Amino acid sequence: MSKDFIRVTVGTDIPADKMAQVRIILEGRVRDALYRKFMSTAPLARVTNYAPFFTVTLNDLKDYVRTHADEVDRLLPWESEKPRAGMGIARKPGGIFEIREHDDHGVVREREETRDLTLVVDRWLKWLLLNQGLGSLAAAPQSRL
Repeated sequence: MSKDFIRVTVGTDIPADKMAQVRIILEGRVRDALYRKFMSTAPLARVTNYAPFFTVTLNDLKDYVRTHADEVDRLLPWESEKPRAGMGIARKPGGIFEIREHDDHGVVREREETRDLTLVVDRWLKWLLLNQGLGSLAAAPQSRL
């Protein structure tokens, strides 16, 4: 038997509905959905690009966030008192957003300030896709919104 064999179980498929896929991605549940599909993490460890399992595009994700603006507060990684590894976003006085990139110890490695929430969402989406094994979605050419 080939080592590249991946067992696909019956009845544990990734939803075909784009809205369901968008929610899986935006809520950071890509690996959970793939685990339920394959019932194992072993085959997933050899795969670095999970995008072929999904039919949504970066534009679909952007459209969802744009049309569901009320969910931005729930979805974005707003920083609280305790920073965590990865991306964090802090609100500063004067309508300024600070995008922060933290190392594994919570120390800020990079920061960028902007007043443009669209830029913040774009940066977060690309970070989210890369960190869930969907980097090819972030890198794919997109049509203008």
